[in-house]
Amino acid sequence: MVFLCSDRTLDAAILEPRGAVFKPIPARPAAIRPMPQAPIRFVTGWVRSVRTARRILGELQESSPAGNPVVVSMGGYVAAPVMRAAHRLGLQSLLVNLDRVPGKANRVMARWSRHAVSAVEVDPAHCPASLRNLEVTGMPIRRDAVSTEPPAVCRQQFGLEPERPTLLVTGASQGAGSLNDLLVLMCRTSWSAEVLKKWQVLHLCGPSRTGALEAAYRTAGIQARVIEFCDCMGDAWGTATIALSRAGASSVAEAAANAIPTVFAPYPWHRDEHQRFNAQPLVDFGGGWCLKDHIDAAANLKGIGRCLIDLMTSPEGIHRAGEALRRNPKTDAAGRIAAICGEMAERKGP
Repeated sequence: MVFLCSDRTLDAAILEPRGAVFKPIPARPAAIRPMPQAPIRFVTGWVRSVRTARRILGELQESSPAGNPVVVSMGGYVAAPVMRAAHRLGLQSLLVNLDRVPGKANRVMARWSRHAVSAVEVDPAHCPASLRNLEVTGMPIRRDAVSTEPPAVCRQQFGLEPERPTLLVTGASQGAGSLNDLLVLMCRTSWSAEVLKKWQVLHLCGPSRTGALEAAYRTAGIQARVIEFCDCMGDAWGTATIALSRAGASSVAEAAANAIPTVFAPYPWHRDEHQRFNAQPLVDFGGGWCLKDHIDAAANLKGIGRCLIDLMTSPEGIHRAGEALRRNPKTDAAGRIAAICGEMAERKGP
């Protein structure tokens, strides 16, 4: 198995410790906010990425015993040029859609993929015909994204008190600036800070934000551990009594798999805010809450902040949400996707 990833240092930091074989390509995301040079950078990166992916896939095709490798896309800006290259080479390809409302990259890749499945039921009102009526596999997540230890053990791994209720704040691998700003304001606001003092916080803040957050928690007298990134998310989820998180597909799946009641704040820079659809199933059966991220910390304090504090002061509400999540059926999604890849690899031709 070979992973094609971006050339960010973060990708290597995740893959290298696991002994994975990986090859970076110079893919760049399309800019969400307008910037003068963004279109030129995107087009240049796209051409280079397709060329690099085509070379790598060609080498893999030549070295494959059957000469018929299967290219699997989990979506995102890195996957798009890889799937384009696979299409040009006539290779078997599988698109795994992770979102209830497929993003732009997946909508485009659906034209190039030989086969597609979806981790979740898609919203037919918000997706093309090519991504409707797909087999639903469930959400594949890494084994180490699910906690196997009691909360007390996980908390001690992060230097936290073993029996103290814990709020996990995570903006996924890159952090979430608006959520970081919200927590700083909550530390400076008396009614929220008083509640936070009775808890402790594990805050995954993303690059270059630890100093300001550590200072805010320390000044307010709130016990907290602030880190940029956690490679083993199972341990982080294992600390949590409740969580504040973005609503990307993987984050929602990890919250569900670990049965952690979570307040979701969907990524606000997407025009259609499609992350909210990912969180909705957990909200519907009582395991989570989904609130709009207004980006402005003062506005978020009234919405997301108030919701967090109400939950932190309601042990009964936390218990009910946790029970709802524990009743949620689990599936072997990764196993099913691997089986589909095996079936595709056994086919004689592309």
